[in-house]
Amino acid sequence: MRISGSKPVHSHKGLLVKKQNPVWKKFFEWANAEDSTHHAVWAGLMITSMTTLLFPLAMALILIHGASAKLIWVAVLAFLVVDLSNMSSLKMRNTLAIFLLSSLCIIAAAAASFLIP
Repeated sequence: MRISGSKPVHSHKGLLVKKQNPVWKKFFEWANAEDSTHHAVWAGLMITSMTTLLFPLAMALILIHGASAKLIWVAVLAFLVVDLSNMSSLKMRNTLAIFLLSSLCIIAAAAASFLIP
């Protein structure tokens, strides 16, 4: 069943439910649109935020709380992945996803430094 001017609708127990696009699909569509207009700006923001904010803060927290070598490697590798993906001029949908995952890894490493002796 289709309502004019809307997305396909299906019925579930007598209720009409609109089909939703997954969040990741919306993210990739947005990232593809950003690739053509603001690629250099996003690359600069990702590299700058990683080198001036996330990585130094995570390293400081890891070193203050015992300097676990495993956590240092997690932070360093996440940092390198972001820089290499931006320097190799990958598409924006890839570099933004890599940046978000690497940021989560760095934040998790910094948080784990409080728990791992």
